[in-house]
Parts: sequence; C-alpha cells; structure tokens
Amino acid sequence: MDYSRRPAISKDRSTAPLSYRRSRRYEVTQKEEDRFIFKVPMLRNVTRTAPYFNDGKVAALEEAVRLMGWHQLDRHLTSREIQDIIAFLRTLEGNPPFVETRHLRPSS
Repeated sequence: MDYSRRPAISKDRSTAPLSYRRSRRYEVTQKEEDRFIFKVPMLRNVTRTAPYFNDGKVAALEEAVRLMGWHQLDRHLTSREIQDIIAFLRTLEGNPPFVETRHLRPSS
C-alpha cells in the first residue's frame, strides 16, 4: 500500500465515510502535513474483497463506487457510469503469479 493525499472531498464532510473524516496517519504522527494522508490499497481483486472502506461500512461494490464518485469527484455517477467502472475493476481480477522459492545451502 502507498500513502496518498486524497483530492478534494465533498464539501459536507459529515457525510463522508469515517475513513475520510479521520486520518489515522495524522493521529499517529501529529504532523499537520499528514492530516489527510490515507493508505491506498491496490485495486487487484477489489471486486472480491468486500466490505469496502477503512471501516468496512459498505458491503456492496456499487455503493462504494457511488460514494467515491460523490466524495472524490463531487458528482453523482449514473448507474451506467457505476457499471462501467465496475466492469473495469473486474479486468483487474486475477491470481498472483506463482513464485518458486529456492532454499540456499548454508554458507560454510
């Protein structure tokens, strides 16, 4: 996961998901520059990893996409736009590649 400063959040932060109202990084560091810094998980298999958001408050991917459209883009997405975004997210599904590990002999 990377850290990222979130773009403009909806004007009414009281309706934002809990993870946008509180910045755990800021709570730990108490540095002003960390106030709106959040961990950003990768999107691989996001369609398979409900519930969504930091607090697990949203069970459906459709609702998560709808909320992100409102809170990050400051607009209401149409049903078609939500379904198009979910179709894209499904293209990111897959299993991680198998990595064979080899055991080295102890050095003498």
